[in-house]
Amino acid sequence: TYYEIGRFHQLNEDAENSLQEIQDKKKQSQAELLQKLAFYESTNGKFRKILDTNNKYSMGLYHFQATTVKDMYKRYYKQNISIEKAVEIANDDELSTQLATEAIFVKGETWHWHNSMVKLSKLGLIAYGK
Repeated sequence: TYYEIGRFHQLNEDAENSLQEIQDKKKQSQAELLQKLAFYESTNGKFRKILDTNNKYSMGLYHFQATTVKDMYKRYYKQNISIEKAVEIANDDELSTQLATEAIFVKGETWHWHNSMVKLSKLGLIAYGK
């Protein structure tokens, strides 16, 4: 009957809207976590380059080290990049955000930012127990 078909379409539309709301909330929480991570790592880019405890420079919003970027690009994207390109990526806010997103939300490699992840877990933004 017409009512049943209309009701089915309404239920389907409601489910699609709910799914979109969930996806939007997920993106919003990921963006919030990345903003907090950038704050904890570099004070939102104020301190873009520091000499880390391993005597290597950490750079950009998320304080990537060039060798880490190089390794991630090889493992995640099957690309061999130069150290110079890795430095460029670490210092590019958009590219480093894409890489941090891949590392955290796709690969689950939160350990790259151990101290910040401990702080974020205390805020309830991420489950972190290492």
